[in-house]
Amino acid sequence: MVRDRGRPTDCRFLSHLQDHLDGQLAPPLADELLRHLDAPTACPACLAELEALRRLREVLRAAAALPPPPFEAAANFSRLAPRLGFRLPRWVPVLAAGAAAAALLLAVLLVPRGRDPGPPLGAGESFPLLALQGSAAGLQPGPRTEPCVPADGVVSLAPGARLVVAPDPSVALAADEGGAFRVHRVGAARFEVQLERGRVGLHLTPGSRAGLALRLPFGSLEALGTAFVVRLGPDGEAEVALLEGELHVSSAGGADFDVQGPTRLTLGAAGPGPLAPLTAEEAAGLVDALPERGRKDARLAWLAYHAPPRAPTPRPRPEPRPGLQAPLAGEEGGDELLARARRLLAARRVAEARGLLDAHLAKNPDDPRARMLRADALRLGGDPVAARDAYLALAEQGGGHAQQEAALFEAGLLELRSLGAPARALERFDELRRRFPRGLLRQEVAFHLAECYLALGDFRRARRALEDYLRLYPAGTQAQAARDWLLELEAKGWR
Repeated sequence: MVRDRGRPTDCRFLSHLQDHLDGQLAPPLADELLRHLDAPTACPACLAELEALRRLREVLRAAAALPPPPFEAAANFSRLAPRLGFRLPRWVPVLAAGAAAAALLLAVLLVPRGRDPGPPLGAGESFPLLALQGSAAGLQPGPRTEPCVPADGVVSLAPGARLVVAPDPSVALAADEGGAFRVHRVGAARFEVQLERGRVGLHLTPGSRAGLALRLPFGSLEALGTAFVVRLGPDGEAEVALLEGELHVSSAGGADFDVQGPTRLTLGAAGPGPLAPLTAEEAAGLVDALPERGRKDARLAWLAYHAPPRAPTPRPRPEPRPGLQAPLAGEEGGDELLARARRLLAARRVAEARGLLDAHLAKNPDDPRARMLRADALRLGGDPVAARDAYLALAEQGGGHAQQEAALFEAGLLELRSLGAPARALERFDELRRRFPRGLLRQEVAFHLAECYLALGDFRRARRALEDYLRLYPAGTQAQAARDWLLELEAKGWR
């Protein structure tokens, strides 16, 4: 899609885009720029400028790859000399040959360096770190002496260490639990990761043109707009938790198949294990294993569906992967249509998903699953007011208890974080506690109550809510954040 550059802008990131493409941006600023480009309302001027720089790079790279035309300087000047009526000095052919060599050298030097997708790079390629806590063996100095992950070199983490690397602006990997891995480029815009031990969390930005595959002892996983976490056991069996998106699974000795999140499975010597549901609490704990920018994509996304894991879709190995093309209305049943809408939303193709859902709701206006997905589409499309109203209508009028709970929860989050209305958010979360005292989201509700009080400046009630959360969930997913907030309240003397 071609984007309109719009009016001139003074966005401070514009001057850093070339360094970003060349891989020369320092990690803190690089991470901030990636979040700026990945946001739902990303700066159109930056996106347009980045696309223009990439096109220019491809033109220069293609021009430099062409072999220079043959140039026989002495023969050409010998043919011209009789017509011009003078004798050719001996140094002219030498000078001409030198000029041709200089032109070729200039073309080579004009090709930008860096990690932008292009032809496979040589042995010297490396990928910059976004974060490193603790120590890791196998790193090498980068262009500015900062540590980098070498292409195709094994990186081993020390106990307690955590590492985050981005081989491409749309691909990020976080490793911990004493993990060891290698990552390399296998094509113009395709990356492969081989996990040897430990745990990795991987995130591929929805709608990205890059490819991402994870190689395991007993199979492989290929991502499509996906956030997932994989832990490798001592026997080589992999535990896979798919938080959002879709994975194409290739199992050693078995047929290929596709799975959609949220779900979990194992991949071992005996083939893939059965799909199992991934609860909200389990998924919330695994989100911390993802790179930071992947967490917002997977944030409670599984709560919108509350569906049991779907059976895997078999796919013969020779078959190419089909694209995400929305079918015509009436082309498939309700379950298949909603599954396709979920895939479109996971890939951030919001307009296509809304068209599909609107056509379905015109015939089935009371379908709670479709109404939930349409509210998700409004939220992902950047319309928080319409999304909140759609969630509230569903919470009052349709769906089962799990869907009503999830819809009311999402409405409260929108009030708190997108609409700047913590008082109304507090009302939503209080209503959740009354209506669903044993609901799936009771732990999240308990924590967000404290966040509402903090936003309102009611520090006494915020302290009490945080203490209640820690009393009820001492090992909860937000326990550390609750302790940090209590310490900050104490240090600043807020009562």
